[in-house]
Amino acid sequence: MGGYILGREIIFGKDELTLKLTGLVGFFALKQKVKIPYRLIKSVYVDYFDAPQWMIRMPGTSLSPLNIYEGSFKYGNEWYFLSYEHRVPLVLLN
Repeated sequence: MGGYILGREIIFGKDELTLKLTGLVGFFALKQKVKIPYRLIKSVYVDYFDAPQWMIRMPGTSLSPLNIYEGSFKYGNEWYFLSYEHRVPLVLLN
């Protein structure tokens, strides 16, 4: 696992942002990389985020009492990729 217990790395490429998940984060998210083309990012800001109480995990891991969310989730008609384990200000991409 490369010595990381919980880890994320952001790689800024020419046309896309890559979120590389390492260690237990990648294990619980069931993904090692998430690629996001810059053209799909409408806004970036830092704020608190409260995950909806009732979401469908597809695939992912959630331990809501501990505020741990890793992976893909569907709420209503919207898809979310969440990767955090504390209720602190987070980087949010829309």
